[in-house]
Amino acid sequence: TAAASGAEEALVSRGMLSGTPRPMGALLPAVLPCDVRIAASSSGAPLVDQTGRLIGIIAGTDATGWAYAIPVTH
Repeated sequence: TAAASGAEEALVSRGMLSGTPRPMGALLPAVLPCDVRIAASSSGAPLVDQTGRLIGIIAGTDATGWAYAIPVTH
């Protein structure tokens, strides 16, 4: 993933993507947990595989440090 906004430096991060989408409730799409390092400006950043194919869009993180992406199929 890669992101930058305002005064922040660009952040490019590599990590592992969970193979199992995590349900977030009946009205929300299942999200993809990933262990990429993200910044405050990372929401909306692309999550791509090693060939550059779009996998999802970063939605945010939780208190444990996992980042979550909305799958591109949604």
